Amino acid sequence: MGVLTLPSGDNKNVDQLLELKTLGLHRVYMGLESGFDPVLTAIDKGADAAQMIEAGQRVKAANLFLSVTALLGIAGAALSQEHARATGQVLSAMEPNQTGILTLMLLENTPLYQLEQAGKFTLPDQHGMLRELRTMVEHLDLKKGQLQSNHASNYLAINARMPRDKEPVLAAIDQALAGQTRLKPEYLRAL
Repeated sequence: MGVLTLPSGDNKNVDQLLELKTLGLHRVYMGLESGFDPVLTAIDKGADAAQMIEAGQRVKAANLFLSVTALLGIAGAALSQEHARATGQVLSAMEPNQTGILTLMLLENTPLYQLEQAGKFTLPDQHGMLRELRTMVEHLDLKKGQLQSNHASNYLAINARMPRDKEPVLAAIDQALAGQTRLKPEYLRAL
């Protein structure tokens, strides 16, 4: 199966994508990270939300499988909810076949780690990440698609079909927020 990872701001038009499809391309991966423009600027993504939506729509117009990744925690605690809301809305506009949600883990010698060490960036705690996930899912309006947060970095694993499973997913997050569901312990989280 042919796979392509589109860099942010990629300007392949639909005809170019269709040509790649005839050569065996079937799946395109896009790292959205956030749908919130201030975050995209802060992380030097190289594209704004509107450009990411356009790139995703071109992939869909070429009838290719679109897998998009969003990242919990990337906005920090201060902008968590704005990031979550905007990301859910951008994902809805993109209509990916698969949405993968990962949770940010700070690594030494990265810009965000250095900002955190300087007191200029605060990563949301477990409950902050869950509230962010809930807001993102709440604002996710997909006609059809798979939603997963089963990466090793996540505190709560989700594997759902949207829109069918939206309410059960929100209920599962609410249960986790209420302490009724065991979250993945820190020592088991990984990149």
